[in-house]
Amino acid sequence: MQLLIDWFKVLVTELPIEWFVFIGSFLDEIFPPIPSPLVMMVAAARLTVEKSSWNSYLWLVVVASVGKTVASLFLYWIGNKGELVVVQKYGRWLRVSHEQIERISTHINKSWKDDVLLFISRMLPILPTTVVSLACGVFKTNLRHFFWLTLVGMFLRNLLMLGLVIYGAQELQELTSMLRSEGLIK
Repeated sequence: MQLLIDWFKVLVTELPIEWFVFIGSFLDEIFPPIPSPLVMMVAAARLTVEKSSWNSYLWLVVVASVGKTVASLFLYWIGNKGELVVVQKYGRWLRVSHEQIERISTHINKSWKDDVLLFISRMLPILPTTVVSLACGVFKTNLRHFFWLTLVGMFLRNLLMLGLVIYGAQELQELTSMLRSEGLIK
C-alpha cells in the first residue's frame, strides 16, 4: 500500500496537472478501492495553490471525464468479452446461462428509461461506476449510448465533485479565520 501512496505522490508532484488528472481518473475507474473524489480534490487543491483561472478548473473536469470514459469503455469491453468466458466456465455454479443473459439484455436495451438510469448512475457520485460499466458490457448496452451518457454523466459528476471541493475549501478557510480571530487556534 505504501508503494501505491508513494507512486501517487510522484504523479501529483511530477506530472503536469492534466496528465495527473487523466491517469488518476482512469485508474480511479479501473480500481474501485481508490476513493473517487481523491483525484479531483488533489487537482483542485493544486489549482487553488497555483491561483488558476476558472477555465483551468473546467478543463480539468473535461480531462477527468475523458479519462473516466476511456476506462469505462475498457471495462465495458471486459464485461462484454468476459461474459462468455465466465458463463461457459462457471455458469453452472452461478446458475446462469448465456441465453438468460441475452434475454435480460433485450429487456434492458428497449426503452429510453434505461438511458436515463445509465445517465443518473454516471452522474451521481454515490454509485459504483466500475460495476455499472462491467454490467453494461455484459448486457450489451448500446455502445454509442453508453459512450455519450458516460461522458456527459461523468462531466457533471466531476463538476459536482470539483464544486464541492472548492466550496468546502472556502468554508474551511472561513471557519479557520473565525477560530483564529476568537483565539481558539493559532
